[in-house]
Amino acid sequence: MVDPRFFEEANLRRVAKWFYVEELTKRFIRERLQEESGQRVEIRNIDTMLLKARRQGIVVIDFPEKHSPQRLLEDQLKDKFDHLLRVIVIPTKDGQKYSELLMRWGEAAAEYFEELVSESKELHVGISGGETLLSFANAVTEFPRKQVHIHTAAFIGRGRLPDKASHVDPLVNATMLWTKCGRVPGHCHYATVPPYDALTRDDIARELHDLSERQPIREVILDMNKINVAFAGLGLAKATAPDPERLNQLTMTGLLEPMITPDTLAKEGAMGDLAYCLFDKNGKGRKEWEFFLTAGYRDPDRRGIEFYRKMVTDKREKKKVVVIAGSFKQEAIRAALNAQLFNVWITDQEAAQWILDNA
Repeated sequence: MVDPRFFEEANLRRVAKWFYVEELTKRFIRERLQEESGQRVEIRNIDTMLLKARRQGIVVIDFPEKHSPQRLLEDQLKDKFDHLLRVIVIPTKDGQKYSELLMRWGEAAAEYFEELVSESKELHVGISGGETLLSFANAVTEFPRKQVHIHTAAFIGRGRLPDKASHVDPLVNATMLWTKCGRVPGHCHYATVPPYDALTRDDIARELHDLSERQPIREVILDMNKINVAFAGLGLAKATAPDPERLNQLTMTGLLEPMITPDTLAKEGAMGDLAYCLFDKNGKGRKEWEFFLTAGYRDPDRRGIEFYRKMVTDKREKKKVVVIAGSFKQEAIRAALNAQLFNVWITDQEAAQWILDNA
């Protein structure tokens, strides 16, 4: 428990100024307070301080900064897509490298994650693979969160990838996030599956079905139904980039070669994927695009991309699908937004403006 003096007026005033005027993140404010006081400070303590500052009239939330370009974009996007619960726009910097953008997205996602934790008695988090979500998991501060369960959103069985392909598996991200949440026994839910033993789609479908019938795997798939927050990677079915590193950050389809190529998927109408569930320009999936065991696999009404659509559209459940994506993925983002495949979006200013202008 923090010292009660943390909640005195002078301290409330400066923390509110840091957050609302200087736009420092809660994570940064917490670290500053910890360094000054030598005490452990949690994100929920910062939330309490900001709430007290408003209730006591120390500050009025009407700063000019709230009308900054990115905040105006957030409001405009929520007006345009009324299913969006939250939009977080990261300002674009001239000459910014994609790796730098990933880091800033990860920090914003980690801060949002802390909000979710502070609001929840029990949080079941699904997470897919990819470098974007690895950046998020790395940015999360390590301390016990006993109410958090981590689920892999898909099971990826793979052998040796093509020489130019690379991919961060869901299990890597899930394990990282579970570690950051205190390594609570029994709170990381996953199963392992072997690589494909076939190269045709029909044979792969039979393999996936047989794997899903195995009791240990079936139980973990059913456990995915508990997911109430999904951090779902969004990628392109066919991406172009000047180098393999950038290419692997935009797509997961290197996992599918030599079974099927990005060119073939594109010709069939695939535009992108959400947590390994391929979708077309209308946000629809197809049975022949099911290459992995994913959340909802054993439920015909929630299989593949429909698992995430139902999380968004069933307002009674109040579930959240979080996508961290922007530059270079605008077409797929637009399709997923129009199809209501996610309802929390963390992005950059350039991509946000493109979506607003072209939706």
